[in-house]
Amino acid sequence: MAAYENLCMNCMADRGGEELCPECGSPVGESQSPHGLAYRTMLGGRYLVGKVHKENGEGLQYIGYDTVAQTPVKIQEFFPQNLCRRGQQQELVTNPGCEVKFKENFRLFVDYSNTVSSLRDIPSMEKVYEVFEENQTAYSIAEWNEQITLRYFVERSGGTLHWNDARQLFVPVMSALSELHAHGVGHYGLSPDSIAILKDGTMRLIHFAISPVRQMRTSLQPELVSGCAALEQYVMNAPLTEATDVYGLAASLFFALTGDLPQDAIHRQKDGKLLIATAILRQIPPHVVTALANALQVPPERRIPTIAQLQEQLAPTPAVTSTISIEDTKMLKKIPMPYSDSSEEPLEPEADPQKKSLIWLWVTLACLGIAGVVALLLWLFLPSAQPEVSLPATSSQISSVVSWSMLEEPAIANHNTIREESELLDSDVETVDAPNLLGKSYTRIAARDDQDYDVMLGEKVFDEAVPEGDIVSQTPEPGEKMIKNGTVVVKVSQGSAMRILPDVQGLSLAAACEKITSEGFTVVKQDVHHQTVPAEQVIGYQSREAGDTLRYGTQVTVLLSRGPQE
Repeated sequence: MAAYENLCMNCMADRGGEELCPECGSPVGESQSPHGLAYRTMLGGRYLVGKVHKENGEGLQYIGYDTVAQTPVKIQEFFPQNLCRRGQQQELVTNPGCEVKFKENFRLFVDYSNTVSSLRDIPSMEKVYEVFEENQTAYSIAEWNEQITLRYFVERSGGTLHWNDARQLFVPVMSALSELHAHGVGHYGLSPDSIAILKDGTMRLIHFAISPVRQMRTSLQPELVSGCAALEQYVMNAPLTEATDVYGLAASLFFALTGDLPQDAIHRQKDGKLLIATAILRQIPPHVVTALANALQVPPERRIPTIAQLQEQLAPTPAVTSTISIEDTKMLKKIPMPYSDSSEEPLEPEADPQKKSLIWLWVTLACLGIAGVVALLLWLFLPSAQPEVSLPATSSQISSVVSWSMLEEPAIANHNTIREESELLDSDVETVDAPNLLGKSYTRIAARDDQDYDVMLGEKVFDEAVPEGDIVSQTPEPGEKMIKNGTVVVKVSQGSAMRILPDVQGLSLAAACEKITSEGFTVVKQDVHHQTVPAEQVIGYQSREAGDTLRYGTQVTVLLSRGPQE
């Protein structure tokens, strides 16, 4: 283990003896997540555990180090925190009464991870190498790449991507997703945060998880991205199908092209229109607008049913549909990082001169026709035109694309948050008063299944006035009108950011760890000889004293007596 003492636990780079990692800048004493395995825990006899980089209802995701291959890896630990807790030896202990639910989801995790691992030869998705059981739970080992999320990539690319560049990124991913569904595997969590851009400019699917994490009212805490989650993901026991991934992928493409996500599916039940700034709409080809409108239909039965059909509708001509495949992606232009604005035309296969002439003739006639209709409609409707373009709510309305108002570029509205719209709450929609969840325990509220609303965790915040685990704020606010069986998004208190180090002198290691972690600190132990403190009892802290005030999550070292030195 000493050979790996100099590894940075945040990025697994060699620190070279420096206090700050030369790769990522993290300090030597950076603390682990309160729920995570201790740094440098060895799993499967070869994988070294590093920092927790992601948590969700399924478990924890760590950066790790493969001591055999000598390379960083991604470690996913099945650890549903509403069903189990960490034991004294870092094993998982099921909460009383949760044994059946834990076992069901545990088996789902193992089977799903093994299936994803068996399909690791599919390009454009992260590769899962190994799945094994240990510590009364299971772990999957996947590749670790230097990458950024699609959300961050779009933000640093000026807020939007041109369709030419977005197409090159999305086509290989659509092919991979289509092949996954051909093997019965869905992602169901597609969003700008679960799609990554690698250093070579290619795009990849990441953050696979079992389906109970992708739906409300299951035994696990849900992880849904507002604007990307389809309507069926908010409905208990509704089937998740390939059309669910069509919605999430289309929402991610919509974000890449417009810089904004669609409004939440719950609120689009009454009015399914999508808003796009006029200046941005002019840059998107009409066939792409049509495909997005069809793929983002709120009712799943009216939505494009498969990824393959979405690809067909996004293709400008049948010739492109038949020639672009996942094997051709290496021929596509790589988008540089950081992104530079490109005016290049789509990279399409060469056609013979006769076909080119027919295509250009068709395009010219179509453009002249559209220009005439647009000019007529501008003359008719310019006085009452609206500042944003509203995409039709149904595929039957797509033929009226040219009737949208074309005015100056407006500010782009932000539809990423769940909020109540008064125009949605009319006599056709059954509504209820939003409950008052303020000050109540989030864990207890989320575990109930007898209420006519769902609860979604928005984020955890430090709040000295609200006890840890209780709800600080909610959207919609108490008493506001909301759709029956709709979702209330809450912020949950983590208590005070500053905590007092408890007195653990004379306790056993297990009792001391429980007392320290309950205050939000992480613990490591160091064995030392002591002349008066009996063996296996805690002497105190290293370099700290009981009563010290420290920040939440700080790692502390307890000194455990080994008895007198012989």
